[in-house]
Amino acid sequence: MTSLLEQVGADPTPARVPAGRAGGSQAGTGAEEAGSGLAAVLSSSVQGQNAAVEAVVRAVTIANARLVPAGRPLANLLFLGPTGVGKTQMVRSLAGAIRTGEEDYCRVDMSSLAQEHYASSITGAPPGYSGSKEGFSVFDRGKIESSPGMPGIVLFDEIEKAHATVVRALLHILDNGFLRLANGHETISFRNCIVVMTSNLGAAELARFRRNRAAGLAAAAVDRLFSTDRAPALQRQHNEWLRRNESRILDRALNSFFDPEFLNRVDEVVRFDGIGRDVAHSLVRAEIADLVRRLRRRYVELSVDEKALAHLAAKGFSTEYGARALQRIIRTELLSPLAVWMADEQPSSSKPLKVLANQTGSGITCCTIP
Repeated sequence: MTSLLEQVGADPTPARVPAGRAGGSQAGTGAEEAGSGLAAVLSSSVQGQNAAVEAVVRAVTIANARLVPAGRPLANLLFLGPTGVGKTQMVRSLAGAIRTGEEDYCRVDMSSLAQEHYASSITGAPPGYSGSKEGFSVFDRGKIESSPGMPGIVLFDEIEKAHATVVRALLHILDNGFLRLANGHETISFRNCIVVMTSNLGAAELARFRRNRAAGLAAAAVDRLFSTDRAPALQRQHNEWLRRNESRILDRALNSFFDPEFLNRVDEVVRFDGIGRDVAHSLVRAEIADLVRRLRRRYVELSVDEKALAHLAAKGFSTEYGARALQRIIRTELLSPLAVWMADEQPSSSKPLKVLANQTGSGITCCTIP
């Protein structure tokens, strides 16, 4: 039975500790290396969120050491931050690291539970109502209870969009790691499960803050010096200033929306920062690298010059919409001319081709490389 850290560690030979609460344990000498391995996996998938990666690794390490009280989930984490910064992707990456793949987790779309009567989606229909005997609920039991060596993961996505009654229905899960369905006969155990909730609370206030005069002037000053030798230090100082102010905004939003009894059951509030220009460049490179890998399977070797990369990062950068804004720009500025080129050239196994995407004027063009 392997521990969840050993599944991503570079060396699986040290003593193994089960991730669940069943079975004996022995101190694992490779725990630190395995934790570093998990951090590397998460950081490569979700860039620019070092503090969030550390928080997730910390939660997994505590769970792996079986230090969590037996009557609770392995971890209750609330991911808080603006849209497009990697909250859901972090959960996908964690599932890919400690389970069988990035889709191997239970996702509950809380925006679809905006009415009070949808609380029955959590606990199942009460006796006398249709479906009560079957014990239907939104949960995928297999991905939650799982096995001792492979903890479950459940994601309550955009939890602030659910009705307050639905959110209160989760309190017993967060506190006792146990849910008895309304029919009284069936139960679901969350005690070998990592519970993650995501929220965009405070995103509108953050957007207004970044658009105000003080933040705008600071950002403009950094932009003017972005190409100078002082740029990295200035960018770090500016990001730290933003982080402090944004943390205060998020604290106010969090405490004004959620009941104290809900927040008191959360083990850690994990804050995701808005992306900066340096992260935007890294994200564009990562998206292009993924595109290059996909095109190779279709007998196309894609090269993108540095000017085109800088153009995509500059035009797609948005503190308000994050990585999704970059993806939209890549779609319109790069994928569109690339699709036209592929339709004209018709690459195939008998006709592999090389293509260069470069910036010409205000856009990007694609041309065949001899």
